[in-house]
Amino acid sequence: MCIKCYKCNTDDKFFINLCQTDDIPPPEDISEKELTDILNSNEPSTFRIPMSISQPRLTLDKSDNKVDVIDVAISAIFLRKCERSLLFRDFLIACIHEAINNKYEITLNSENFIVLKNRKSIGNLISHRVENRDVKKGYDMLETSDPEEKIKIMNSTGSSKKPLIQEITSSEKQQLWTKIKRSRH
Repeated sequence: MCIKCYKCNTDDKFFINLCQTDDIPPPEDISEKELTDILNSNEPSTFRIPMSISQPRLTLDKSDNKVDVIDVAISAIFLRKCERSLLFRDFLIACIHEAINNKYEITLNSENFIVLKNRKSIGNLISHRVENRDVKKGYDMLETSDPEEKIKIMNSTGSSKKPLIQEITSSEKQQLWTKIKRSRH
């Protein structure tokens, strides 16, 4: 699926190539009513859509103008559900807009988008490296059968105490970039 969007406060086009893969697990299987209840609730939800988002890149649109494009890979099962339900499709697109904003600080107009009917993608799709972030499964698959050894490994990684995803402060972000730059030299 190819989605044509616009950046906020500009007329700049931004394209999202929505791709499918079996390497990404589908989100929890919920009904339209359950999704509506989540959307109408003031409470935070645990419903998440696993996705992989590529780096933005420039390509040419049909008028040979340079435009930004990004590839987003999701579960093939969930994409089929979104193709059958406008509610799930629009919710997915809103989640993708938010994810792009969080990851790249690109704000897209969530009210002005078009799902292109005669085009499945724009530009060439790029490869995704999909990481299995299901830590509990990973620990269950450890080669050692010794429960004490598994606990030592889990504690040494800090996974039992830290969330998988957490916000970092500006100074922590700067320290992380400094470490990355040093490791490249």
